[in-house]
Amino acid sequence: MATSPCVRCRAERGRRACPALDGPICPACCGRHRGVEIECPPHCKYFREHEEYQRRRLGPAFHRVWVDAVDPLYRAGRRAPLDFLLFLELEIYRFFTTERTRGTDAQLVEALERLRSKLGPIELIEAPPESPLGRRLLEAARAYLQRQGGALDPEDARAAVEALLKAVCALRRDGEPRQALHGLLGHVEAVLGVPEELKAKAKREGLIETPGPRILKPGEL
Repeated sequence: MATSPCVRCRAERGRRACPALDGPICPACCGRHRGVEIECPPHCKYFREHEEYQRRRLGPAFHRVWVDAVDPLYRAGRRAPLDFLLFLELEIYRFFTTERTRGTDAQLVEALERLRSKLGPIELIEAPPESPLGRRLLEAARAYLQRQGGALDPEDARAAVEALLKAVCALRRDGEPRQALHGLLGHVEAVLGVPEELKAKAKREGLIETPGPRILKPGEL
């Protein structure tokens, strides 16, 4: 395999076996395209190790910008939008651990912006978004609002999406297409806590490690 050309660029030697492309890939293409243009299977060694490292590295950075973003809601005692924001984070985590591995900060921002635009004063309106993540968030938000039975004001719902968007945008960096996404996923794992069903699934399949949450004190929000 060491003498075979990379299935991605055809210029370098493919030194790694890529299960997504079913052939050898060079380290440069693997590093540049995994999770961005390549739908890597979660069990891939290179994808798994990179994800674990980036989530641990960027989770604390995301938490810092997240604190700044939610502080106005916290100080105002607006529990409803805070709960909805945490719900959205967990839905994003579920999406990228059960449905897709490929995704970028730009796609995350687009999905959140479209969700915000559909939070009308009475109900979620307009046609569903085109992206899989956008559809997932819209469906999850609809179900959440129905369970609330009108208890969550549309203004509160929009405030939650705007706060999450603020945190995501604060961590985005040019040339790093998944930086904010890695931070958000790491934030869920380290601070909010991975849902038990996903933790059990990861343990069964030997996928990404899912550490337990760090319990937040009231002043740490």
